[in-house]
Amino acid sequence: MDRSWLSKSPLSVEYQAGVRSFIKFAKAKFPNMDQINCPCSRCLNSRLQTFDVIEEHLSCDGFLEGYNVWYCHGESSTSYSPNHPYDVQLESPPPEPHDVNEVNDMQALIQDAIGFHEFPSDDEDLVDE
Repeated sequence: MDRSWLSKSPLSVEYQAGVRSFIKFAKAKFPNMDQINCPCSRCLNSRLQTFDVIEEHLSCDGFLEGYNVWYCHGESSTSYSPNHPYDVQLESPPPEPHDVNEVNDMQALIQDAIGFHEFPSDDEDLVDE
């Protein structure tokens, strides 16, 4: 896929067409997801956003500089061949989009670390008499 649009002005016709092609690419890779990592220069692939919000962010804030192999969006380095000698390639792929199990695992780790496991039920006494 030609990525020359990434270096164009966000106001240009080429850039806007490129944003639409990115959204189409991402939707094809994640057809059952409502939100994915946003590759705009503000979110930096670390915030989940809807496709509409991502399109708006990319149009207003621009694409994350150097993010030419779209690892977070289902692309492998073998499926992309750079067409510009100065393309920056990430050395290791960023994490996949977050899922609920990941959040629950992290919550359990934090609770274990602080010794908190669950709230007492309504019929348990909170104070020893």
